[in-house]
Amino acid sequence: MAWAGTVISEDLAADGNFEAFTTSGAAIFITLNPRELLSLTINTDWDGAGTDELEIQVLGGHQISSGNTPDAVNTASTIELDTAAGAPDAQAADDDLTGRYFVMTTGGEIAEVRLIVSSQASDDEVTLDHALSGSPETSETYDLYSLGIISQFLIDLADPAEDVPMAMSLTVVGYPVVLVMARVTGTPTDSPTARLTYDKDGVSV
Repeated sequence: MAWAGTVISEDLAADGNFEAFTTSGAAIFITLNPRELLSLTINTDWDGAGTDELEIQVLGGHQISSGNTPDAVNTASTIELDTAAGAPDAQAADDDLTGRYFVMTTGGEIAEVRLIVSSQASDDEVTLDHALSGSPETSETYDLYSLGIISQFLIDLADPAEDVPMAMSLTVVGYPVVLVMARVTGTPTDSPTARLTYDKDGVSV
């Protein structure tokens, strides 16, 4: 075994929207080579109130583009992507980028990850599933990812007897990039805290 060393995320105060786990102020995108195995553990607390569930998504895929800047920011949830000559974000048809993930990598909205729910080829505008915390500047950078769900599960916060231990673990292999996100389902009455812990083994696979 040759584990790389455990990484522990910052605490994520979950709300009704999927948010990515972070460390050092950046979203955690875990990169794997074909011979690496990834071990994930997600822990959460329970405060004894509410009937919500904590929903976890583990996504895998690859990066589409990196370090581009928006052509325009119309609102905090509608962004016109970089369409300079040779930019990989230009769309040939509507919804070419629908279902992809938009990630701010600099600026006040750094580490915020959003699902693209629609996209237009005419101006390369994308609409995000929920607004960023602010409107990015056109000098700030973003990345795009193509990701699909590897695993999805719920932790019932209403009954602690169902949540012992308050953790879920998963082993992942075969994906170049892995992202973990969390939210509270239904109409949130709690803001449970979740934490991601992971390690990679580059020998045994």
